[in-house]
Amino acid sequence: MERILADALGQDVTKLAAEEKQRLLSRLLARLAHEIRNPLSSLAIHVQLLEEDIAQADVSLKAKASGQF
Repeated sequence: MERILADALGQDVTKLAAEEKQRLLSRLLARLAHEIRNPLSSLAIHVQLLEEDIAQADVSLKAKASGQF
């Protein structure tokens, strides 16, 4: 089937297969990057909020948070 399509388009079957693999790999990597980036962004926001809360806390709470009792 691929050969018929390639002949009709005047292109080499291996070239078509390589292009299709490249497209699939690009889509896979884009989705993977998206799936990794989203949870990390959420985590970074929560860490930033926690740092802001600790910075506004009083001295005794800062000492407890840093492990200095």
